[in-house]
Amino acid sequence: MNYVIGDTALIKDIPQSRHGDFVWTLPFVDVAADGTETETDLTDCEFAFVVFGLDGTTEIASLEIGTGIDVSDNIVTVSIDNADLIADYVKGCKYPYYLTYTNAAGHTKCLFEGKFITT
Repeated sequence: MNYVIGDTALIKDIPQSRHGDFVWTLPFVDVAADGTETETDLTDCEFAFVVFGLDGTTEIASLEIGTGIDVSDNIVTVSIDNADLIADYVKGCKYPYYLTYTNAAGHTKCLFEGKFITT
């Protein structure tokens, strides 16, 4: 499991085969000072997953809740259909990406960033 702690995004490169759909499932859990874990309430939270082209500035994928991102209870699922991977991504290339989370109070945090690598 990847734990995102503090103010800095976790750097994570994501290798993805062009022979299947991309599905990234992220459970959100709050951890109390005593170590007790509870499911995070994601009501009224927003998520964005953005992948840039090889120039690092042109968005080739911009997903949010309802368009590639699904939130159910404390689970966030990011998905890109295989047909989109074949059409928009060149095998062997590394595309910059980031995943952000905005809580119900409006605070935005970048959770992950790195390279989306097609294999």
